[in-house]
Amino acid sequence: MGIGHEDLRNRVVLSVLSGKPVRIDKIRPDDKEPGLRDYEASLLRLVERVSNGTVIEISYTGTSFLLKPGIIKGGSVTHDCPLSRSIGYFLEPLLMLAPFAKNPLQLTLKGITTDDKDLSVDLIRTVTLPHLQLFGISEGLELKIRKRGAAPLGGGEVQFLCPVVRQLKILNFVEPGKIKRIRGIAHAVRVSPQFSHRMVEAARSVLNRYIPDIYIHTDVYKGEDSGKSPGFALTLLSESTTSAIYCSETVSSPGVTPEDVALMASRSLLDEIRARGCVDQKHQCLIMLLMVLGSEDVGLPVPPYYLHTTSNNFVDTSGRTVLLRGVNLSGDSKFPAGNHSAQLEGFWEGGEKGDVSFVGRPFPLAEADIHLERLKGWGMNLIRYVVCWEALEHAGPKMYDEAFIDYTIIVLRKCKEHGFRVFIDPHQDVWSRFSGGSGAPLWTLHACGLEPRNFTHTGSLIHCEYPSPEHPDPKSFGVMTWPTSYFRLPALTVFTLFWAGRDYAPKCIIDGVNIQDYLQSHMAEAYGHLTDRIRDAGDLLDECVIGWENINEPNEGLLGADCLTGTLSHQTLKKDLSPTPIQCFKLGMGKSQALDFYVFTKVGPIKNKTVTIEPKGIKAWLDPSQEPNGVSTRWGWQRDSAWKLGECVWAQHDVWDPATGNILETDYFKWSRSKTTDGGSVKSQDSQFSSRSSGKKQKVDFLTEYWLPYWRKWAKRIRQSHPEAIHFIQPPLFSPPPPMLEADLKGRVAYSPHFYDGLTMMTRHWNWFNSNTVNVLRKRIHVVQSFKAGEENIRKNFQQQLALFREDAQNNLGAYPVVLGETGTPFDVDEKRSYGMTHGGLHIGNHIPQQTALDASLNATDGTNVYSYAIWGYNPAHTWEWGDGFNLEDLSIWSIDDHTYRRHVKFEKLAKAAREGILPSVMVGQQEVTSEEVQELQSHHFGAHRTRTGGMNCNDDDSSTQEESLDGLPVPKALVQPLSTSWEFLVDGARAIYAFCRPYPVKTVGRPQSIMYDIHRARFVLLITVDSTDEPARASEEQRQNHGHGRKHQVPTEIYIPLTTFSSPPTLVPVPTEEDDQSASDPPGTAADCPHTPTESKHKAKKMVDDASKNGIPDDSKRTHSVQEAVSRLHLAFAANRANAVAGQSLHLISDAPIPLQIPDDVLDVQIDVDVGRIEFKGQMVLWYYDVPETGRRTYKMTVQKINPHLGAKERSGSGHGCVVM
Repeated sequence: MGIGHEDLRNRVVLSVLSGKPVRIDKIRPDDKEPGLRDYEASLLRLVERVSNGTVIEISYTGTSFLLKPGIIKGGSVTHDCPLSRSIGYFLEPLLMLAPFAKNPLQLTLKGITTDDKDLSVDLIRTVTLPHLQLFGISEGLELKIRKRGAAPLGGGEVQFLCPVVRQLKILNFVEPGKIKRIRGIAHAVRVSPQFSHRMVEAARSVLNRYIPDIYIHTDVYKGEDSGKSPGFALTLLSESTTSAIYCSETVSSPGVTPEDVALMASRSLLDEIRARGCVDQKHQCLIMLLMVLGSEDVGLPVPPYYLHTTSNNFVDTSGRTVLLRGVNLSGDSKFPAGNHSAQLEGFWEGGEKGDVSFVGRPFPLAEADIHLERLKGWGMNLIRYVVCWEALEHAGPKMYDEAFIDYTIIVLRKCKEHGFRVFIDPHQDVWSRFSGGSGAPLWTLHACGLEPRNFTHTGSLIHCEYPSPEHPDPKSFGVMTWPTSYFRLPALTVFTLFWAGRDYAPKCIIDGVNIQDYLQSHMAEAYGHLTDRIRDAGDLLDECVIGWENINEPNEGLLGADCLTGTLSHQTLKKDLSPTPIQCFKLGMGKSQALDFYVFTKVGPIKNKTVTIEPKGIKAWLDPSQEPNGVSTRWGWQRDSAWKLGECVWAQHDVWDPATGNILETDYFKWSRSKTTDGGSVKSQDSQFSSRSSGKKQKVDFLTEYWLPYWRKWAKRIRQSHPEAIHFIQPPLFSPPPPMLEADLKGRVAYSPHFYDGLTMMTRHWNWFNSNTVNVLRKRIHVVQSFKAGEENIRKNFQQQLALFREDAQNNLGAYPVVLGETGTPFDVDEKRSYGMTHGGLHIGNHIPQQTALDASLNATDGTNVYSYAIWGYNPAHTWEWGDGFNLEDLSIWSIDDHTYRRHVKFEKLAKAAREGILPSVMVGQQEVTSEEVQELQSHHFGAHRTRTGGMNCNDDDSSTQEESLDGLPVPKALVQPLSTSWEFLVDGARAIYAFCRPYPVKTVGRPQSIMYDIHRARFVLLITVDSTDEPARASEEQRQNHGHGRKHQVPTEIYIPLTTFSSPPTLVPVPTEEDDQSASDPPGTAADCPHTPTESKHKAKKMVDDASKNGIPDDSKRTHSVQEAVSRLHLAFAANRANAVAGQSLHLISDAPIPLQIPDDVLDVQIDVDVGRIEFKGQMVLWYYDVPETGRRTYKMTVQKINPHLGAKERSGSGHGCVVM
């Protein structure tokens, strides 16, 4: 019996790809019908048509043929497939040939779309194409089902589009993972639609026993699109946590019920899953061929600095799990250099002229080293680097600020020098500075037909104009009022146009394209240009800049609005004026409106009055005179004549009638308007489980219809210059990401949601209760069930909420790491008590409530979550008066005002000590101040009034306060000499440092299983899971130099232990303020601001002060401060008694940063217990060496405990008495 017909398709494909002729004989020579079948001959003719110069010679009997391959040309080809086989038979070999054609292939095939012999078009579209995308065949790859055609008569039609690739991407895919979701298509043609629903229900009855995440799309065709024969089929696929896809399919036959079809398909899928592997049986041949055709460099080592994103973690080249923890740098970058949101002078002029400059952000270059060294000293290794679109393109469309980009590259090089990993944050809040937030340049608002100068008049909020442009009083701006601007006209309109202008505002054409494409392309290209420049600078990508977000906290705008007369479903905040969408429209057209006014209380927003806004005819829309004949004289674009300036764009699209004020289509934004191509195929690539619109109205799916397509465009542009970029996925606040294909993710993503303690943010108070906000907003629990009381319950609640983020990543992305892109706490709590604004200044410098709140949020990233994070934020320009400089936010963990006055306190203490004669030794680092300088200090005359200190907001109202002056105080030379052994700059200016400067495993051999840190007891517990696969790679020469030689395992686990908490004396921590009137909201047993001391630390501190007074040392801990001075008094007793002082008590004063920071290996005052291996100290890093088990899995434990958590302890080195740093 002849066997020439076996594997005929594969042999033809290999011949064409290799360019080698092939002769195939003995094709069924003994059959009753010998030779090639009609479908085989048809395939050969198809191959001939898609190639140029191919010669096929078939024998007279059809039992043999000779194939002389030519060049695959591609192009447009239409082919009628015989009804003996389905379209899948012909499409499979073309999938292997098309990527290597000279031109992109546009192939139309007509015939049967689904049968029981070949892969159906549904399987090819949902399973085969994603496998091709793994090899880099993605952009332009598409299969459109125009018509379905069941056997036997067919009548179906599909169009296959395939791009050309020059080199296949290499693939290293060895982990099958675990099944995370099941998807499917139940289609029916020329039968009752109920058949599809019956198949879905029957399949669920089997599959729901194993997994809850199941979605099977029902696809019913009627009329011409349904082909010529009745039929139905069920296609199923499962996706694993590593994006392995398994599939099955069952097609109807006479006498078989829909339930039978579903059960057979479900059981077949389970059999496929049971077989395991990374590729299912139907696609192994395709994958093996593509692997053979790929490049040969799959085994080449990656650079030593490369970070992998795999198995839910970042992993370095030695195989260690890496935690990335750091800050957002910085909120100052939201504004041009020297500006902040309360500054009205030059605000509009700079935006309209486009002549602002962000050079100098995030800090002056001269300060870069000290800020970065401080962050590094805090154990941080990650920077979320804020870059606003306005900073790049403020001068006009495609007019990039090359000077700012040059400056950014210089700062990034500084970040690299200090060892930071950086990902770029294209930051925005409420779209733009000129709509009440930050982000886009002003010209983008003009492009949308809006006039920003009129926003405040028409009900919007702009800080520098609040409450009115005529009488601005920015200090009266409400705390956390600015997010409500997302639900006012400018943001509602611009975000809707940005995401979905083509569908919801088709008249909005500018420069020949819809406003959606105009805005998206300009934004993507602006950051693409930045990527190009960073790439061209060399040695930054991957080594320092590891990745990119695509847009900070994206907002849906009006998309999905159920109606225009109520609150939007995604509006999570009501405060101040709260207009409905239709009220926004009317205000924008100059019509007065009575708006509800809300106040935010501990139980949520409460309406307390109605306020009427009178625009007096002023419109929020750009006047037509600004663009004569549709041409912008300022920005240069041409606006289409159908888009009328001066009128609401939503009125122009018949959403409402400005003349009557009536709504014409209240659910205009509720329903999906995604355009469909001819034949009904959904244009969006994301609708992989829906081949066409069902004809029924469907609610808008913002993430899959609009966010994801833009993300794809963004990722494509970034990857042009940064192919190995890690893309940090950030959907709208509290929303999980959409399901994304591995072909899009390409193994290089991380999930970066945000989390804030909303109650503390809104009330500006650390409360004794809280709520499970994420679960409430996702409608998993009722708000009543979310109530949590007591600090311990609140902390557990936060950890449980953040655990959902891991589920989000696993279910929708895969086994990728979670990085909390933003988290933090406000510092202006309790009416700015920490700035001395209450209680006569008693609480100045006391950050206990903030520390408790921030610790609760960061503790949520510990436990079993073990997340990376970037704290918001580190603002070098922070002041007590204006906070972060953005709409009265105040979240910076460092402030120049705290830093300035802490140094002021040091000088005052020095002067007092010298006058009292109790300070024979004054040390600056390890350098002693000369006796002559000490005598000069002792003889100094102090006046009656204190001099004012720079960097503070002081008034002269309370000049009656009799305190000692520092006028003329001689400064020892040593004070201006930065020394490498001085570490005080780590705490100077820091706020709630013991919450954010916390121990964690930086690099782990194995995986961190659990982290527990108790700041009150200075106790840290780490559990690590290690198995036989965690054997570290061979240590590099640099690692051997850093960690030594002669060990079995040269690569250790590295744990950061902060000296600010765990150092041996001299301690960097002052004695905290003793407060008699502890706030009732402070939970019982809360420790003082210094976590070195247990709960009784306040009493210890008081006892030290009392002892100091008894020994003749002035008691300075109860000084009454004026509110106007608002300075950071870190009260401390610098010597417990005169005897210790005389014996050599020293006073350290230096706070300038030593560059580089040098920390001795014996600085930590800790007891470390490990149940396996050995440890070494290296500065603030503990190196833990242990064996990896040869088989199985083990859990290792480390416990770190501060030896003596009390102040005044002896130095661990035993070299004399400790000194107290001021």
